[in-house]
Amino acid sequence: MNGIDCPERKQDFYKVSKDALAGYIFQKEIRIIVTGRDRNMRTLAIVFCNGENINLAMIRNGYAWHYKKYFSDTAFANAEKKARIDKKGLWKMNNPVPPWEFRKRKSLNI
Repeated sequence: MNGIDCPERKQDFYKVSKDALAGYIFQKEIRIIVTGRDRNMRTLAIVFCNGENINLAMIRNGYAWHYKKYFSDTAFANAEKKARIDKKGLWKMNNPVPPWEFRKRKSLNI
């Protein structure tokens, strides 16, 4: 999903985030707008369900980080900022570790 990064397996909040995404789209008709491919050639897209931008909803409700390194959208940045302030979702945790840091630590066996 373009512009977001969700917790990884074995990372805090993974199941909550995964279940939230399922709640938005499971067995529902979705529309995707393909925006490109990542460096691993995976399709990147914005996902819509019932007219709602699900990528943005994941950030707005604290189920994902705005992946600023690859997507500099002010709506996504503002949604994350508000979720942090309101302590929604993963922002309730004392020190949530972004997935890109979790992956880096894992690769370094830290």
